[in-house]
Amino acid sequence: GHRSVKEGYESSDASKALDCMQRDILRIAQDNAGSGERSNTDLVHEYLERVEAGLLDPSSLQGISSGYPDIDRRTLGMQPASVTILAARPSMGKTSLALCMARNMAVDAKEPVGFFSLEMSAESLVARLIHTEAKVGRNDVAANMARIASAATAIASAPLYIDDRSALSVQQISAAARRMKQQHNVKALFIDYLQLIRSTRDKGSRNDEVAEISNGLKAVAKELRIPVIVLSQLSRQVDKDSRAPKLSDLRDSGAIEQDADVVLSIFRDPNVPPIGPGLPVFVDILKNREGESGVKVPLIFTRDYTRFENGAYGSN
Repeated sequence: GHRSVKEGYESSDASKALDCMQRDILRIAQDNAGSGERSNTDLVHEYLERVEAGLLDPSSLQGISSGYPDIDRRTLGMQPASVTILAARPSMGKTSLALCMARNMAVDAKEPVGFFSLEMSAESLVARLIHTEAKVGRNDVAANMARIASAATAIASAPLYIDDRSALSVQQISAAARRMKQQHNVKALFIDYLQLIRSTRDKGSRNDEVAEISNGLKAVAKELRIPVIVLSQLSRQVDKDSRAPKLSDLRDSGAIEQDADVVLSIFRDPNVPPIGPGLPVFVDILKNREGESGVKVPLIFTRDYTRFENGAYGSN
């Protein structure tokens, strides 16, 4: 209590002071205010227990499934305390893919999911989710109201919690994520997108600001022990060179690729023809701390109802 009062008087930033207070109070509430040190003995026992469980059930070694088996197989799912960057140029479908992953977790697996949308409104996201679920385009609603109604029921009952406030700072996202964790026990967090997060730095370059944001999101993932999936823009150089993205194309700061455990990018190969109404796309695993990187996973993107599905073309 004394520390909170002192922070309130001395801090030059109200958001930072509030973030510190909320973090400390939540730790007390969770009886987790003690030392963060853990003995090697405990850590070794925990690892051996996970290995034994994995021998009996290989899926137990994986994190939360994204709903795309080829991605999950190579990344071992969305692991606790990890940060996954989903990057693409504008209009490539990064919000749609993130929504599809969140939908797969919340609707199919019934896992509580938090979604911070700094760009689109919650109403727009829900409309997308309903059409994605129903597999009905915006222009085909009249003839498919039964499917729309069924999809709306599925989305309404899913444990998906959307925060659509704009210009949030990383401290505000941290505070809201803690509330989601405490109230709904969310198992994954999506943030759309990194470059719209407001920095609280008074001075410094854009690289410094993005580094602060990236470090803060990593801290959220570690503190709450949940995967955090962050959308990010790529630089214009990708369009100029007409090539697949690289790690160095992440916009504004090298801290993004440094802090991330997994980096995925979306790329459309103009040489691969459309498959019916679907567009061929690749999700390129640019970085993967837990496994293989440099792998292109094929998916099909149906633009009419913004749905990504497992692809059946090309090679991995």
